Amino acid sequence: MDPFTRLPPELITQIIVYIADFSAVESFVSASPQAHAIFQAQPSIVRDLIQSDPITALPEIQKLCYNIGLIQNDLAQCPSLAHYQQESGRIPDFGYTEALCMLQLAARTQRLACICMTLIQNNLISAVCGIPAGSLSGPDRVRKARDPFSWIEEYRVYCSLWHLQHYSYLRKAATERWCWDEASMRDLDTYNVWNGIVDRREIEKFWTVAALLSDLGLNPTYGHYPFQREKKLLAQDPEGEESSRAAWTFSQTTPPPFFLSFDLPPSQYLSNGNDNRPPFWNPPPPPPKAGATDAWHLTPQYRSWHPLQVSLFQQASTAVSIGRKPSSHSLVNLKPWRRLGMIIWDEWRMYSLGLYELPRMEAVPTPDGGLLDAPQTNLRGLQISSVDYVSRWLALIGE
Repeated sequence: MDPFTRLPPELITQIIVYIADFSAVESFVSASPQAHAIFQAQPSIVRDLIQSDPITALPEIQKLCYNIGLIQNDLAQCPSLAHYQQESGRIPDFGYTEALCMLQLAARTQRLACICMTLIQNNLISAVCGIPAGSLSGPDRVRKARDPFSWIEEYRVYCSLWHLQHYSYLRKAATERWCWDEASMRDLDTYNVWNGIVDRREIEKFWTVAALLSDLGLNPTYGHYPFQREKKLLAQDPEGEESSRAAWTFSQTTPPPFFLSFDLPPSQYLSNGNDNRPPFWNPPPPPPKAGATDAWHLTPQYRSWHPLQVSLFQQASTAVSIGRKPSSHSLVNLKPWRRLGMIIWDEWRMYSLGLYELPRMEAVPTPDGGLLDAPQTNLRGLQISSVDYVSRWLALIGE
């Protein structure tokens, strides 16, 4: 018997909106016939959920949500990329079928994000365990690595997942339903260009999340091979496979990884917990703008920025591309660093783990309520660092 039959519909509607958790709402609607009937009668509820979520409330993520909804609508007909671009970006009128599809899409994205984040956190914990860094012992670093994800870290994973799904669903529809010609397919594969993704470091986030999904049992196909044939680059990775090179070394027209399916094997939803389920959680609310959150780039205004620890890896890639010896060739092979979430973690977490030094001219507040002293500087006023951060990073992969 459904216990919610005794509640008035208005209260159940409030419960659904108050839950504000796509995975939980999907389970609620599936388990309760009464909740399902109310969702069916008021499909616009899903719009309220999208607009109240800490990630999907952002305009760029909402646009991706609605565009995927358009692609998945069996009645949609887009004979070319240009036609699709004209039709996309609009807020749809949610009928029951469209709303249920959107709820299922958002719930699955939430589950994928949580599983990916759990994976990189476990990988990071394993890497720092038993390896001290300065005054930090191995157990100290493990405790800090276990801290909950910040909003900006979660945003990087979610945003990448939404883009990977958008490209993959669109490419699948273009080939299987809409039969685009070669010109439209070529234009489609310049995804980064027509989506206005100028900074190619953004693409490395996509490749990082794709690598995690691959480790979890999905099968991405990569389209990096035209650029990889240039002789000046180090690695010549097999066509269609994950590149060892950073995505920021690719041509701007290189497509994102393509997934034929985002359905994880059932075994990946199991864990060693008492309930035999992995934790699924809702993203935290964005932190308010304050001295510490601003100094460490943790607020939504910095969501298009990239964590500054990436510069170590960029410098190595740049050295190789111009024929110079990098500080370490291991910094050029991005495969292990993707598994450790190098481009996902925020600067505060990396500082707390002894892997990063915040560039600063004066003392700055820290998110834990402390104060980071002003740095030592040389005669030219440049910050002096006595720590070999490259060695600390390499220690994470056993070097």
